[in-house]
Order: sequence, then C-alpha cells, then structure tokens
Amino acid sequence: MARHRYRRRRNPCPRLPRSHHDELWARISERNEFHANDPNSIYFAESDLQRYRARFVPPEADEPHLNYDGDPATVIAALEASRS
Repeated sequence: MARHRYRRRRNPCPRLPRSHHDELWARISERNEFHANDPNSIYFAESDLQRYRARFVPPEADEPHLNYDGDPATVIAALEASRS
C-alpha cells in the first residue's frame, strides 16, 4: 500500500472580509431552497460555511490549480493538457 505524505500548512488567510462571507452565504442560501426537491443536493448550514472556510488553505504557487471561470470547457481543457 502506498503511503501518502501530507504537508501541514498554516492557513494564510484564516478570515476573509465579512462581505465575502455574506456573498457566499447568500449564494448558498439560494441553493438551499432547492435541496428538498433535488436528490443530488444537500442542505448547507451557515455553521458549515464557517467551519469549512476556517480549514481552507489555497494552493501555493507551485501547486497545480485552476481558477474556475464558470465554463466547464476550461476544466476539460486543463485536464486534457495535464495528460499531455
């Protein structure tokens, strides 16, 4: 069995401005309205947002990452490029 090595890093941005939280929570709240009728969605509480944001560590410059622009073609192109 392969062993995985994980690097523990201090979160460089433990708190974002309240306006960012409010915007994210507004978007999540809108999606939450549909969770009862969509078997593929789950209810996401505001406490979940706070807990997950506190644990989020953005990728460092040397780590592969993609800034999603809303277009799935961007993701597909990046995946295809990584295979080459």
